[in-house]
Amino acid sequence: ILGTFHFGSTSDFQPANYDDVLSTKRQREIRQVVKKLAAFSPDKIFVENTPVAQVFWDDVYRKYRGGARPKSSSILKNEIYQLGIKTAKLTGNTTGVVCINYTNPSSREQSNLNDKWGRFSKEISDRKPDYPSFFKSNRLAGGTFDNYLEEHQAWKKLPLKEHLIKMNEEESLRSLHYFNVLAWMDNNTKGIGSELSSLEYFRNLKIVQNLYTHLENSDERILVIFGAAHAQILKDILKSHPVFNVVEVKDVLK
Repeated sequence: ILGTFHFGSTSDFQPANYDDVLSTKRQREIRQVVKKLAAFSPDKIFVENTPVAQVFWDDVYRKYRGGARPKSSSILKNEIYQLGIKTAKLTGNTTGVVCINYTNPSSREQSNLNDKWGRFSKEISDRKPDYPSFFKSNRLAGGTFDNYLEEHQAWKKLPLKEHLIKMNEEESLRSLHYFNVLAWMDNNTKGIGSELSSLEYFRNLKIVQNLYTHLENSDERILVIFGAAHAQILKDILKSHPVFNVVEVKDVLK
């Protein structure tokens, strides 16, 4: 499970603001990472986009295998392309990448609000405070977030391989998991602290459920490329399942 930052634009509260991934220096570093990921020989590569985008990424991969690079800078800078698509091609994978992300119904216009979960999700999300207000009210969460941003700024000076290794260390993932998922419960934010945390767990459970639907008995190794805030939950779920053995990122990239 490779937790990463979003290389290009993102709707996340705090974008990575990474320097140009298309520069000669960063492209060289990306090739080094892709070679390591390809050496892991993944049978399938799962990425953070919803299944409705599968046809789009299938088309990107088909054209890339044929020698055509995407023209859109947003695609070129996306980690799905830079890490997922490039690794798939290097391994000779015919599938490309598999989209397994899930977005909670409240954040999708097409959500079915007649569904009980949809109504619950919308009600809770509508009462969710914005992050600046939340971090101001919860100094521990805000301080942990600020410390993480400082570390991430320092990691940007490292080669990408080392950056990703640092990002996937236990302490880093624990901090991300705390201020992204669990901190709502500290002071029972707006009386719905555990409910807010439950939305994050539900989303990741749905992601794993999507992953399961694409597995075959012949799959021996899988690579999951997702935003690092998901990595801790995904690791916990898969480590608890008897058919999975989670390999640490540092053991793959080193």
